[in-house]
Amino acid sequence: MFTFSSCAVKSQPMPSVKVFFAGTQLPSKAPSTGNGRKQVFQVKNAVELIAAAKQYKDGDVIYLGPGMFDFTEASVLEFPLKVVLQGTYDLKTQTGTTVFTGRLGHQPVIKLTGKGSKFLNIRMKGPDTSRRTEQMMKLYQTNEYYSIPNSRGISVMGDDITVSGCEFFGWSEAAIYIDEAKGVEVMNNYIHHNQREGLGYGVCLNKSSARIYYNYFDWNRHDIAGTGRTGTCFDAQYNMVGAHKSSHSFDMHKIMDESIRKEIAGDTIIIKNNWVYVKDQEFVRISGATRFYVSIENNQMVNLEKKPIKILRATGREKVVGNRQLKNNAWVKNIKRGDIQ
Repeated sequence: MFTFSSCAVKSQPMPSVKVFFAGTQLPSKAPSTGNGRKQVFQVKNAVELIAAAKQYKDGDVIYLGPGMFDFTEASVLEFPLKVVLQGTYDLKTQTGTTVFTGRLGHQPVIKLTGKGSKFLNIRMKGPDTSRRTEQMMKLYQTNEYYSIPNSRGISVMGDDITVSGCEFFGWSEAAIYIDEAKGVEVMNNYIHHNQREGLGYGVCLNKSSARIYYNYFDWNRHDIAGTGRTGTCFDAQYNMVGAHKSSHSFDMHKIMDESIRKEIAGDTIIIKNNWVYVKDQEFVRISGATRFYVSIENNQMVNLEKKPIKILRATGREKVVGNRQLKNNAWVKNIKRGDIQ
């Protein structure tokens, strides 16, 4: 549970990213495979990374140096075999490996399909941090919404893939899109400013399952969203969610499942032990009945101005208990990442 304490005094801002990730450990050198048959590639720019992607074997490590990796003119870079992509990005200092694109329609920059791959300590900078609210609403009314291209940081399309120690921002569709993959882990990341009107997902899941722990979310339209299709599940715990959003934080869409001829909103949703700033938007919205169950427990919700949780067409499989609704709280000074247990 959270060990933050509070008292009835004037509220303070959310802890900074640097404070939240104060305990994050960053490897000081290129990782070793621990196996002489495997290879460690060391690359310092996009050209070298593209070359390594064509040469690596299953289980190899590709170590990205601290420079800028410009993918603006590059095609989608796919890693079909198991790989460790290890950068130097440090969430405390916000310096190190940066992969970026200036192309509005880059979708995605990197695709991970190899089972068991790891994507570690890399900053992913997208081409568009803005909401474009009025512009997108006008285009939607004239059926021209997609006339402006949208972007995606990484697509995760393999089982048991880990994304950790990274920063993602500026992706107008989704920073991390998880598609038909099981056992994915999204942990210890800073995910922000992915907020285009109508899209704007920090983590989006389709027919996939993921554990989403210890991340710092802010300035996203939805921090976590699921398409609602059969097999879509997420377990979100110990995340910090800031106040800046244009819609609810955690979301599951509803969809007609033709195989069972029933409208559903995913399979299983677990939302526990999160610390969330709720202002003029809901914390959770589930737009239909899940196939199995929903558990929303022990979340600390600060500065409420409306009902934080909305489950439409509930079925009795929902458990919503122990959520604290707090107002006018002060943060403990010198809070450290390790204070979350």
